[in-house]
Amino acid sequence: MFSLKEMSKTKVLLRSSAFLVGYILSPASWWNDLFVNVPLALIFARITTVFLGEHSFSLMFSVGYAITNIVGVLLMKIGITGIRKDNVLRDIALSVLYSVIAYFILEMIL
Repeated sequence: MFSLKEMSKTKVLLRSSAFLVGYILSPASWWNDLFVNVPLALIFARITTVFLGEHSFSLMFSVGYAITNIVGVLLMKIGITGIRKDNVLRDIALSVLYSVIAYFILEMIL
């Protein structure tokens, strides 16, 4: 495992910040939907409907909402475990996969 004594203060601050932002975006915080995820999903839906047409607004809103939650779980995972330097792409791909799985499990539970 890792020790906080071995990590630089900058790295601890960055990982703690990533976890905090991830927690705010994730479905683990009950208050985030109204104040954070819904406005971000609305912005995402508005931007994408410019290109796809107004008929796709509800679909793009749902996609934007899911993206904010998945990014939140991903940032929480990165905040806890970090990213290894030796294989960054593999680590990020696995983190995204785990985040998507965790998001769908959380959505089924909640």
